[in-house]
Amino acid sequence: MAKVAKLVTLSVTVRVVADEGTEELDIIRAAETKCINALQDDSVFDHFESIKDDEECPFGTLEGE
Repeated sequence: MAKVAKLVTLSVTVRVVADEGTEELDIIRAAETKCINALQDDSVFDHFESIKDDEECPFGTLEGE
């Protein structure tokens, strides 16, 4: 059977409490561990969004495939 490349999209939403005016980078840093934990603790199906063909880099076009 032929192989194909697929792109799987997952989405994680976490709650971060920050002071008003906090820079986006600081908010992202505060969310990082929560996002990692969510992906480790939950089923991947809880975060699944979509699967689509990888048209920009089909299977066999990368070195080592």
